[in-house]
Amino acid sequence: MFLAKKDEKLTQGSIVKKLSKAASLLVNAIKAENEILESGNLSVLEETCEKKVKHLQELDIAQRELVEFMKFEQIDKTDPALVKLKEIFLEVDEVNKKNDILLRANIEASNKIIEFYKEAQKSKVTKNYGYNSQGNIVASKDLEKVMPAISLNNKI
Repeated sequence: MFLAKKDEKLTQGSIVKKLSKAASLLVNAIKAENEILESGNLSVLEETCEKKVKHLQELDIAQRELVEFMKFEQIDKTDPALVKLKEIFLEVDEVNKKNDILLRANIEASNKIIEFYKEAQKSKVTKNYGYNSQGNIVASKDLEKVMPAISLNNKI
């Protein structure tokens, strides 16, 4: 992780470097996750999500170091590394928006698949254990195990 050692003095340069590295790694992880979500190959998503979480934690630590640094020091806004950092954060926002859309789409698709499955199972049960024109239940010999509330002569 990125935590500064107790005897290490934080400088603007070291903090900006940590922020840039963590944000760049996060961009790469989110891009990889987006590719997986687009391809639909969700079986390999877990490892990528773990990397994304790790890089988010590293970014959080570096941001806390910056806040701590700003309590005692002024930020040199003329530092060219800050311009580069701003560009990286804009890229984080961009890939994150796409990631949000892809995640929502995959969640919605998964929910629809679950609903289709539920409906298919309901119709399967109705089809397998439905009523005939005489009001009898058409079923197998094991009906009592599946639907024990039915009378002995298969009438309700």
